[in-house]
Amino acid sequence: MDSKDRGEVGANGRGRVDRPALEAFVACLATTALVILWTVPRGFQATSRILGHHDSDVVKHYWNLWWFKQMVLADGRLPYATDYLNYPNGFLLYPIEPLNGLAVLLLGDPLGLALATNVLSVLNLTLAGVGMFALVRFSTGRFLPALGAGLLYAVSAYSVWTVYVGVGELSHLGWMPLACLFLLRVARDGGWRNLAAAIGLFFVTAFACWYYALFLYLTAALLMITDPWRGRRTPWLWGRYLAVLAVSLGLVLPIQRAFDVSYRATPRTTEGLFEYVERRIDAPPHDAPPTRLDVDQLLSGGPRVRNLTVQNPYLAGRFVGWWVLVLGLLALFHRPGTAARWLLVLGVTATLGLGSRLVHAGAETGPLLPFAYLNLGLEWFSHPINFPARFAMPVTMASAVLAGMGLHAAAVAVERTTAHLLGPRARTAGALVVVALALVPILEHRYRGDVPSPLPSRDVAALPAAHFLASDPGPMAVLEFPQLYEDGRKSRDAILLMQVVHKKKSASLPLDRISTFVMSGRQLVRSNPIIRSLLVLNDMNGPDEKLCCRELDPNDPFLAFERKWLVERGFRRLIVTYTEMTQQEAADTRAYCRHVFGPPVFSGERQEVYAIVEKLDVRSTGPTAPDDVAPR
Repeated sequence: MDSKDRGEVGANGRGRVDRPALEAFVACLATTALVILWTVPRGFQATSRILGHHDSDVVKHYWNLWWFKQMVLADGRLPYATDYLNYPNGFLLYPIEPLNGLAVLLLGDPLGLALATNVLSVLNLTLAGVGMFALVRFSTGRFLPALGAGLLYAVSAYSVWTVYVGVGELSHLGWMPLACLFLLRVARDGGWRNLAAAIGLFFVTAFACWYYALFLYLTAALLMITDPWRGRRTPWLWGRYLAVLAVSLGLVLPIQRAFDVSYRATPRTTEGLFEYVERRIDAPPHDAPPTRLDVDQLLSGGPRVRNLTVQNPYLAGRFVGWWVLVLGLLALFHRPGTAARWLLVLGVTATLGLGSRLVHAGAETGPLLPFAYLNLGLEWFSHPINFPARFAMPVTMASAVLAGMGLHAAAVAVERTTAHLLGPRARTAGALVVVALALVPILEHRYRGDVPSPLPSRDVAALPAAHFLASDPGPMAVLEFPQLYEDGRKSRDAILLMQVVHKKKSASLPLDRISTFVMSGRQLVRSNPIIRSLLVLNDMNGPDEKLCCRELDPNDPFLAFERKWLVERGFRRLIVTYTEMTQQEAADTRAYCRHVFGPPVFSGERQEVYAIVEKLDVRSTGPTAPDDVAPR
């Protein structure tokens, strides 16, 4: 079989069709159209809603993009530490999705934050499809099989799931296939340009998402050790692989250390790796059973699974389906050497995705799996993986590559068997077979996958007080009650959406995981007797005594001192939201706040804003500070 029949790429790197720019344009156009059709609801208000499930991380990542832009453009600082939350102490905060943050610097002002976020969701899925198209085009030399693989990867269950749960860094799915493409080009052709492109793409993949850095380096190692033996050339080929891995790691590790410092809650151990793993091997695993893959999730689907994942979006994104495996078998028969490499990637990453132990009927069973040892090694170095199900990403990528190779194998088989009957039209017959076979796994993900299509969306409108505070003059910090002291997702989302609008600093820390080990702002405010009494009034602070507003004069020196304490630390406004309170709690809270702070400076539907000043005017029971806002 010659290289033309096998679909090998020619020496010029452009393959049989000498139209790479046109092919890339068509692939980009087709992928964008399918992504929009697949994800965007009809009549979607793209400037006021963002794609994603309401009970997911969409708001947290939406706020992260606003914060990135605010720090760079408004404050002129690098987005690595902040006092917008946990004020006045602040904390280290590594921007969890820096690539999207950099894009928002360019798109945010012209489009607005909500529209820019939605555009980035579509662009990232499009890049995923184009990146997969380029990788399979390189491997097969055929346009249509590569396009089919790219479309499948762009709208696969895992790819669309990254938008469904709003985890922006996971949506950078296109860099990994591009990095693998140039790694393979370095191994085959060498050249400084290929080497520089591979190193740069490895760096960008790691910079975009640390999960994907692990997946990429693991995939690269598997591709390296399965590269066919080429005699004396083999050490040189390994040298090329190792050069890409070593140089890119040298660029990535300093940034990884900055991330590690920002998100590490406990000090690093001084034990050696093997001693640490041996000591911790019987410790409870970091990955709970629901966070793991299982074979049924990967291969099955249907309405039952979709209904379950609509209720809990984090259970979705794990479907691969049977048809990509069928196409993978076709690829294995046609080109066993190349297909076996990607089957190994699929098998290894799927095994790691099973987590620390197998789960059957909701219970753990069997011995420790390789993931348990990998996770302990990661914990010793940096952070363990809490969601091994995210290994569905390399599983999905490898299956898309195999699907593209299987489509190519089917096209070649049809052309050969019909050549004597159809002549030149045999290629048309092969193309029709590719289109038909490509539609099957794509539709399987649409109708049997575990992510709804089109996607739901989340309103990002802030509560009314945020718009009042946005026009409030002067720099200041705010206190939110009761959101400041409640850890539910609804409360956290309310704080973040308000801050995007009013841009004032807050003592709250509504970021899960970080809030477990950064609590100084909350503890500082809780130490103030006025605020502590407000908590007790709503049964949020245990059996402590509350201030009795009927017995204390508003300008009692004690109250004046505690208000001054808040003012000196920059707090000038208290936002009180009554939505989740009972009628009696709301009445008691309103009476208390009016007694201690005077009448509100803003009253809206189930929400009020109070000015925090040192001394109140008893005659008007309003703030007397000349630089403050008059009651309204």
